[in-house]
Amino acid sequence: MREIIGLFILFLILSSGCLDALFVDPNAKNPNAVACAALTDSASKDNCYRDAAIQGKDEQTCLNVSNASTRDDCLKNVALAESNGKICLMIADNTKQHVCADALPDAFNQKESCTSVAEGKSREDCYRNAARITKNDAYCYLTGESKNTCLLELAIAAANPDICESISSSDIQQTCFESTAVLAKNSAACIKISNSETREDCTLKVAVAQVNSSLCNTISTPAINASCLVQVQKAASASNSCSSLNDLAKRDDCLKSLAASSKQVDVCEGIVNAAKKQECFAEVAKKIGDDTICHKIMDITLQTTCLISVSSSKGTTESCAVLSGADKEECLTSVAVKTKNATICGSLIVVTDAFTYADTCYSTIAKDTNQTPLCGNVTRTDAKDACYFSLGNVLFDASACSNISDLNKSETCYMTAAAGKKDDSICENITTKTNHDACVSKVAGLSGNTSACESVVNVVSRDQCYSDLAISLKQKVLCDKVINKDIKEPCIVFLAKELADWQYCTKIITNLVNQYDCITDVAEVTLQIAACQYIPAQEEKGLCYARVGFKIPNLTICNTVPLKAIDDANSAHFARDTCWNYLADKSNGPELCDNIYNTDIREDCS
Repeated sequence: MREIIGLFILFLILSSGCLDALFVDPNAKNPNAVACAALTDSASKDNCYRDAAIQGKDEQTCLNVSNASTRDDCLKNVALAESNGKICLMIADNTKQHVCADALPDAFNQKESCTSVAEGKSREDCYRNAARITKNDAYCYLTGESKNTCLLELAIAAANPDICESISSSDIQQTCFESTAVLAKNSAACIKISNSETREDCTLKVAVAQVNSSLCNTISTPAINASCLVQVQKAASASNSCSSLNDLAKRDDCLKSLAASSKQVDVCEGIVNAAKKQECFAEVAKKIGDDTICHKIMDITLQTTCLISVSSSKGTTESCAVLSGADKEECLTSVAVKTKNATICGSLIVVTDAFTYADTCYSTIAKDTNQTPLCGNVTRTDAKDACYFSLGNVLFDASACSNISDLNKSETCYMTAAAGKKDDSICENITTKTNHDACVSKVAGLSGNTSACESVVNVVSRDQCYSDLAISLKQKVLCDKVINKDIKEPCIVFLAKELADWQYCTKIITNLVNQYDCITDVAEVTLQIAACQYIPAQEEKGLCYARVGFKIPNLTICNTVPLKAIDDANSAHFARDTCWNYLADKSNGPELCDNIYNTDIREDCS
């Protein structure tokens, strides 16, 4: 009896939804995540783990998320919820890691956190990130060979030219002085630039940023000096014009437009709306090709886009160095494509589910420069085929077609190459008989090679070959070789019109209506009224006269239509009546209907 009661109680527990309670993992740190394991849909399971991790402030639960992007978002949210910057280092995507770390600059000991990262590039990136966030150059000395790049990034982030003094590389140091001088509006930093033209351009930018015409007087080159004075004056007057607007939104829009047109980044600083200010920085950076301005943008995505755009327009890779992962490769690819420098493609290693940056880089440059050999560097089969196919079609390069693995694409490529070069020998590379014959036929029509059609085995393809060739060469003898009437008749009609030979239409014997239409078409084009007399059918004869008469024009031509020798007067006049009816309709002349003999036709006409 006790056993029965026990089973009954168990049944009540199960049926009341307490099953999860019976099977909770006692070792689970986050009870909120237990139910997620039972879900079968991967997206739903990921979202469940993410929500449970955020609710329970447990970064370990985030690691159960299979989708990389969702997992990184989970870690970022937990890090922010706990104010624990160490969790940011668990984020795989470098951009999201930066966003996370930027929001928690004081939340953790950067040096201690970076030592937990595996040695090598990842740890160096961590120290560079730490230097940028904390504005502390001590971290740069822990980055090994990346020290100078780290100091450059820090100097730009801090807008501090003094940091440039510690850079040992002369080229990077000069770039640092040029970049930070404008950001800091520090003309003294410009003086440290060795190249005179760059130094004076730097001074010009600082003068405009400060709206300080006195700095222009330190520029010795007359053209740059004059430009400096003009730009400072424009910046001053335009800025005052925008400042007079009371509506903040309109004032921001005015300043944004002014900054873009005057190419003066300092104007952006007056914008109140944070989003518009960052958009302003991006626009000016692109306008003048100054990547240092991109570092004023706090939104990482917009900053990255800005750096890529400026790098591409300048055709240099220096700005790409501050990026990482897919962002860096997109940047390098854009520069490689802009400069058509395929050597850059060899340094790209990021692979996605859909493509590799190296493949995109090599393919794009190959197509832009018509360098077929570059397609050989493409690794993915579909991308490689597309590269060879594109160049084979553009260059009529049969060797490119031979490297395509997809049979259909390869043979289509050969057909295009053969037609482009008017060389039917290229068709011999095509193994599919139908495609081979179509290739030979097409080339024969383009090249005028009459013997080529003879090698076509398929009857229909051979007929099409003869027809194409006949039309191309305007030779009736080739049209006569065609057997299939559906191919032969259009060939006859075309040549009859082209050669003004209505009698050639009589070669159409399987369908007399088509023959009469052919004669009428030729008569209309050539104005040969005699051709109409050959047509025995009364309606078609009348239409032939009418069409020629309308074309001449001669609206009395119907009077010349011969009456049929027959006792029935209506039938005898049928061809002539048809002619009058057509002309009345085409010329919008109802008075012509009065000439119609047949009463029924006359009434329909009027």
